Amino acid sequence: MQKIVAKANQAVIALKDRELVAFLYSQFKTSPGDTVKLSRKNMIGRFIFSTRSISQKPPEQNIPDGWYPVVVELPKSEFSHNERYFNFYSLERIEMIQDFVKAHFDLYFHTYFFDTTDIATFDCSEYGVSEFTRQMLVDSFVAGINVFDFESLPETIKKRDYRKELNMIRKKRRKFLEKDVVFRKSIYEKRLSDMKSILQ
Repeated sequence: MQKIVAKANQAVIALKDRELVAFLYSQFKTSPGDTVKLSRKNMIGRFIFSTRSISQKPPEQNIPDGWYPVVVELPKSEFSHNERYFNFYSLERIEMIQDFVKAHFDLYFHTYFFDTTDIATFDCSEYGVSEFTRQMLVDSFVAGINVFDFESLPETIKKRDYRKELNMIRKKRRKFLEKDVVFRKSIYEKRLSDMKSILQ
């Protein structure tokens, strides 16, 4: 267990996967390693803010081994006590945050790769390409959420990790496609069943 103490008006959360940490930073337009300034205008920000606990003394924040700690700055709120007390998250709440960010990431991932209406109408000829390829879509996703801080890695590790990350995303995309088919099929079957019951 890692033990971390945050300043007043800040707290420490933790995420299990580096991709989720990168996603969290990208959602709040924060550079990796900096304090994430939460906003209640963002669903993730609202959830993290609403699950905090307060203490009169600086609490020791326990972070599970292997998880990535992220320092968050809590937004101001008319009725909140986060500026007068110390904020912390229990391990149960940290797990809830992990699940919520993961679900949000999954939804973002799914929309990014499957809802391509804007790409179909985008004129990419001014960029010297005739059409977007699947590889471009994967590359843009990896670059967009800054999955790795490429500056801090030697060239050989960059290439290996980048390929590993692309393979992971391709596998995840295939898994989502399979889930999407099952999900849609269950809705179609339910809808058909409902329609038949009305017609009888």
